[in-house]
Amino acid sequence: MNYFITVDGVVITGFYSDKYTDIPASAVPISFIEGELLRKCSNFSLWQYVGTAVVQAPAPALTAADFTSAVQSHLDATARTRNYDGILSACSYATSTNLPFSVEGQACVAWRDAVWLYCYQQLALVQAGTRTIPATTAAFIAELPVISW
Repeated sequence: MNYFITVDGVVITGFYSDKYTDIPASAVPISFIEGELLRKCSNFSLWQYVGTAVVQAPAPALTAADFTSAVQSHLDATARTRNYDGILSACSYATSTNLPFSVEGQACVAWRDAVWLYCYQQLALVQAGTRTIPATTAAFIAELPVISW
C-alpha cells in the first residue's frame, strides 16, 4: 500500500509505502497504480484526492498576468514576421527617415495601441462582471485587432 499527504484535497507531499514505519496519521492510503501515477508527476499540486481516488486537479485559473504575457508574445511574434526583433523594435522605426520602415513603424505603433486599448477595455468588463474571463489565452488573442501593414 502507498500513502500520500493532502491539504484541502490537494496532494502536497509524496509517498510512503508499507516498508516505512513512520507513516503520518494524516496519510491517505492509495493503490499501487495511483502511487505510480503520482510518482511520475513532478508537480504534486496537479493532482487531487477525491473521495477514494487520486485524480488530476483542474488547471489553475488564468490570471491577468497570463493574458498580458500572451498578448505581449503575440505583439512580438507579429513584429518578427517582418524581421523586427519585437514590437518595441518595430515601433522604434516610426520616425525613421526610410519611408518603408517609417510606415511599418507607424503601423506597429497604431496596432500596439489598439491591442492594449482593447485589452484594458476587456479587463474592465471582466472586473465589472459583464464579461467572463476567456477560457484560453489563445481564444482571447483571436479577438484582438489585426495589424494592417
